[in-house]
Amino acid sequence: MVVLFDKNKVNTSRQVELDIAKAFSIIFMVLSHCLLISYFISDSTSSVFQTFVNFILGEPCAAPVFMFCMGVGIVFSRKSQPVLMIKRAIRLLFADYFINIIKFLIPFFIAGFFINEWDILDIYGGLIIFVNDILAFAALSLILLAIFKKFNFSYKKILFIAILMSVFGSFLRNMDFNNPMMNIFIGYFIGTKIDFSYFPLFNWFIFPAFGILYGDYFSRCLDKNKFFKFWPIFLLVSILFFVSTTMIPNAFLSNECSYYFMTTLDAVFCLIYIHGNLGFCHWISKFLPEKIRGMFTFLSKNITTIYLLQWFLIPFSFLLIFLFYDNFVFTELSIILAAFIILILSSFLIVAFRKLKQYVMKISYFNS
Repeated sequence: MVVLFDKNKVNTSRQVELDIAKAFSIIFMVLSHCLLISYFISDSTSSVFQTFVNFILGEPCAAPVFMFCMGVGIVFSRKSQPVLMIKRAIRLLFADYFINIIKFLIPFFIAGFFINEWDILDIYGGLIIFVNDILAFAALSLILLAIFKKFNFSYKKILFIAILMSVFGSFLRNMDFNNPMMNIFIGYFIGTKIDFSYFPLFNWFIFPAFGILYGDYFSRCLDKNKFFKFWPIFLLVSILFFVSTTMIPNAFLSNECSYYFMTTLDAVFCLIYIHGNLGFCHWISKFLPEKIRGMFTFLSKNITTIYLLQWFLIPFSFLLIFLFYDNFVFTELSIILAAFIILILSSFLIVAFRKLKQYVMKISYFNS
């Protein structure tokens, strides 16, 4: 009998499959957000393109992969001590609030001061800053995982708790307390009104929890080819599920609530996709040139920074297009090019900032 998993970790360095999968997830996010912002200008993209980008690539192929890989990363990381995880969580939580200022408050005041439209967006007296997005969910997940790790919970026990949370969240979604503050606070944990809650902990914690258990086995895997042997079947089954649910009312991808407040069944098919996706990434990694693999690794390492930068670059660049080319109409090609340019600009800014930081540190050293 061939043993697939060793008792000890045999894969301890960066895993190219994970880097490629994370890189694809941020590429899909940027592409989806470019399409989303284009609606505020003008676009002529087809309904098929919109469905595929928004409801397939931009949803189950993006955020679930991102959060699953965060769980896997905890297994491989040398900085997974509970204290360090909580410090990282606090930074992510404040980053989420900062992004909400960019996404909601700044557009609110721009619309009000420049075109005298103060009712385009309801900011609920500024409370909209505290609406939970994916970074807030990541922060809460890290805090919960840090607590579990502090009390030495096994990975299987963590996943069991996550499944119970998912089932609980599946039955308590779309709640409305008729109070913005309550909707926002409770919305961190279960899905309340969609304006106030996007990635509730109970519905989404299953991804990093499963990622930790998966990462434990993956780190001890002796033969990745056998581990990913049936990846095309996993990918096909999940994609068929995703496509079908865009056509069924109140199914997984038929509306925002069904996605952001996904049920346990929906999460299972996302996890099926993730394994198939990692198998695909493992397969293509064998044929990729070293420079291309390095590009994926760069995107993977800087995925959070790129996520933050895109919320600056996409609205700002699209606003310039609106101001100087008011008759511009976005097509499928221009959306794809815009996403590509945003990724290039984000990468350039990251590299430039690092070089500037090194230069300042060098100057400070010589002047000390």
